[in-house]
Amino acid sequence: MVSSDPDGRQTLLQSFVFVCLVLRLSQGLESNAGQPVDSSLSYEKLLKLKHAEQLQATKSILAIEDYAKRYKMLTVIYNKMFEILSDAKTVMESSGYVHGDGFPSNTTIRDALSTTVENTLFFSNIMLHLPDISHRILNKKNDWKLVLQWSWQLSTTIPYLDNQMLKLLNLASQEIGFIEKDPDYINPFKSSKEKDSSSLTSNSLKDVKKSKRKVKVRGPRMSSAQTGEL
Repeated sequence: MVSSDPDGRQTLLQSFVFVCLVLRLSQGLESNAGQPVDSSLSYEKLLKLKHAEQLQATKSILAIEDYAKRYKMLTVIYNKMFEILSDAKTVMESSGYVHGDGFPSNTTIRDALSTTVENTLFFSNIMLHLPDISHRILNKKNDWKLVLQWSWQLSTTIPYLDNQMLKLLNLASQEIGFIEKDPDYINPFKSSKEKDSSSLTSNSLKDVKKSKRKVKVRGPRMSSAQTGEL
């Protein structure tokens, strides 16, 4: 039986989107038809399709109004994302693959390369749309920054990205601080909703702290009959 509670339906929808996002992060290098991709040309086409899906996934995250829920969701997604990137880094470095070597023929290396590129693009997309939350999470994870810098360097040296993807990586690298910001740098993707939500959350926390300071423990008060007042 489907719940008639609109908040329950919304929570269920958000959970569904969340699970889909996390599962997509760990997919191997396969086409939409489930066939392995074995050529650079096929991968270029598939990468564009996956990038479009990532844009839609990011919009789903932006649709979540509650700042705390969005923060918690991104924390879990980033944890999964950097777990995948760390594993891919281990595979790539042990394989002896050199940037610019071309499309790998080995399936394991190919999957590691694809997950590196796709997750780096996905992270860049989320970072640019939700920089405040992303910075809050990243600032607590210095090891993630090292992995991300490696994945960014790898992704920018392979020939499978179009101009839009390269621009995305360039803007994200400026936002994170991997390269110096252009004098006229502006993040064109930053959501005004994030700024409002972050401000609202901060103000709400301040109000709670103020109210706690104002509350004083008082003893029982005497009634008007006890004080002789009418």
